[in-house]
Amino acid sequence: TATYNRAYVLPRLYDSLRQQRVTDFEWIVVDDGSTDNTVEVLSQFINNENPFIREQLIRLVGPEVYDEVGLVKPVLAEFLFADSDNAKQVNAIIHPVVREDFTQWCQRQETGIVGLESAILFESGFHTSMDKVLFVDAPLEVRIHRAVFRDGVQREQIEARIAQQDSSSAMKRADFVIENDGVSDETLLLTLNNIIRYKLK
Repeated sequence: TATYNRAYVLPRLYDSLRQQRVTDFEWIVVDDGSTDNTVEVLSQFINNENPFIREQLIRLVGPEVYDEVGLVKPVLAEFLFADSDNAKQVNAIIHPVVREDFTQWCQRQETGIVGLESAILFESGFHTSMDKVLFVDAPLEVRIHRAVFRDGVQREQIEARIAQQDSSSAMKRADFVIENDGVSDETLLLTLNNIIRYKLK
């Protein structure tokens, strides 16, 4: 499935695939640099389908973390940002599964470059598997607005999350930094393409 900023239709496709009688297939999604919440939607599918993650999150957070549709992100987010130890426990459940899934996915690719998007790349230790790190920055107000719109939560909750994130340290450790202020998607894509074409070879 090729997609660009179509996060709003992916759940319908996902539900359709789950209802197929023939289940011996692999769903591959090719995301062409979406700027919406495509990555978050796809991550939720992984969390929904993996029985180990589901079992462990229910045991840790409670049965309310899943409903009939799948993972209830606001419930998980509230638990995550209530205490730093909570985040460590959740990450210990999810990160090994994501790492293994990403490793297997990389092995199936035939392109010269593959990428991993992560808001906590260094905290999770995933950076040790990367050749280069690209940090995407945005003004604080833009980040807050996007997160409020994406997650449907209050501004105060987003501010509390941001306060726990050490973005300045991650920026300093990155190999490249680009600005995603939302003013021009064309400029963003041009910068990204130039990095891939001329500096990652």
